[in-house]
Amino acid sequence: MSCAGSKGSGTLGHPSPHLTPAPCLSVCMTNCPTLIVMVGLPARGKTYISKKLTRYLNWIGVPTREFNVGQYRRDMVKTYKSFEFFLPDNEEGLKIRKQCALAALRDVRRFLSEERGHVAVFDATNTTRERRATIFNFGEQNGYKTFFVESICVDPEVIAANIVQVKLGSPDYVNHDSDEATEDFMRRIECYENSYESLDEDLDRDLSYIKIMDVGQSYVVNRVADHIQSRIVYYLMNIHVTPRSIYLCRHGESELNLKGRIGGDPGLSPRGREFARSLAQFIRDQNIKDLKVWTSQMKRTIQTAEALGVPYEQWKVLNEIDAGVCEEMTYEEIQDHYPLEFALRDQDKYRYRYPKGEVGGIWGLSPSHHLPSAPGPLGDSGGCVGSKWGLTSELGQAGCACHLRHFPATVPRPQSPPLLGGGWPLVHETPKSETLWIPAPQCSPSLPFLFPGVSQGSCPPCHSRHGALNTDLERPFPVELWPQETCARTPSLSLAPASAQAPGEK
Repeated sequence: MSCAGSKGSGTLGHPSPHLTPAPCLSVCMTNCPTLIVMVGLPARGKTYISKKLTRYLNWIGVPTREFNVGQYRRDMVKTYKSFEFFLPDNEEGLKIRKQCALAALRDVRRFLSEERGHVAVFDATNTTRERRATIFNFGEQNGYKTFFVESICVDPEVIAANIVQVKLGSPDYVNHDSDEATEDFMRRIECYENSYESLDEDLDRDLSYIKIMDVGQSYVVNRVADHIQSRIVYYLMNIHVTPRSIYLCRHGESELNLKGRIGGDPGLSPRGREFARSLAQFIRDQNIKDLKVWTSQMKRTIQTAEALGVPYEQWKVLNEIDAGVCEEMTYEEIQDHYPLEFALRDQDKYRYRYPKGEVGGIWGLSPSHHLPSAPGPLGDSGGCVGSKWGLTSELGQAGCACHLRHFPATVPRPQSPPLLGGGWPLVHETPKSETLWIPAPQCSPSLPFLFPGVSQGSCPPCHSRHGALNTDLERPFPVELWPQETCARTPSLSLAPASAQAPGEK
């Protein structure tokens, strides 16, 4: 996709010096920022979709921000009076709405071009082809890929439910009678209906878009341009615009729970079976239509689900986090046999990984590990599950060895929020003068060191074995950067950078 020239740089129908294009890219590369443009009448779930999509993209590591033009309007016009503000012949209202759209687009450009964001979601009605063409030109002029998301709904029950559940709680209708607010909002919708031009398979065949009909009854997808857009389409085809209930439940007490041992694959204890029967009665009392039950592949969860007396599905990704060499041990035994591991886990349970086990918490959930037709998996242990093949699978136990106290990391600092899977962000460059030091509490020659995908070596001062990440993986601690520094056992260890020198093997 080539960038458009600077001619016709006005936005929303009027030339504007405030929206001068950013320097044009000669070719829109694969990593070009993406501008998502919402399309649809009011009360069609656009803002709901925008927020959910923004949250999802940030979760998979794509910096995304939502720009809601309605909020810009509320910031500019402090008091909302009535639907008459949206009448097409209301010149003052039209002027204010254009100013708000311009302000939102300026912020979009600042986020994508200056703050190095990857995706911006422009949340507005954008109901006319002229308006969408202008926004598309804005994207071309600034080197963005534009993807339209249109939500169409003709089901009056869904529209009415959306008005009651969302719009009547809007700041526009604070201190308004419910019936009066509903009537006003229906009149507001009418202000857009006469000029509404839906995305057309013929007229808009050159655009990239997805049309969502009646909250997911059918879809039209056109010209998906890249990986990001394909992820957007996948997600939008699997979310639910209308609310529904999801019940999360722990399995019943297991035989190993009675002994205070973690992990394993035991069955339910007598109290666990009693719990399963009580759960079944609770579910029956809810009278849930079309109930779907998911479990892990562990005996304790399967036995809990079987008591419900309804069909269920097993998902391996819901299995409890693998505790590796600590499986079926008590915490007291772990503290006795692996004191360093016990201390490391106590410091940071979310990012800790058992030796030969899995990472806990949300960092352990790889963005690539989605359950089919589900935007987020549900863990059988009440939390997010660890990923066997996520970004951290190559990390092994390098983070536990003594040498990490000495080695500078050659990748950027973790940012907020960090990449899921516990990986180090590789997008933003770190200044050359900055050296990061990774602390480890103590040296432990007994730590395991044979892990796939790592280089082997020894700590220069104490010659304890350890593993460091291979430079081919573009992760910290390549062998050539190991400095000849005192061991972490030494209390007077200096954390100042030292000259890198490859250690010799003993």
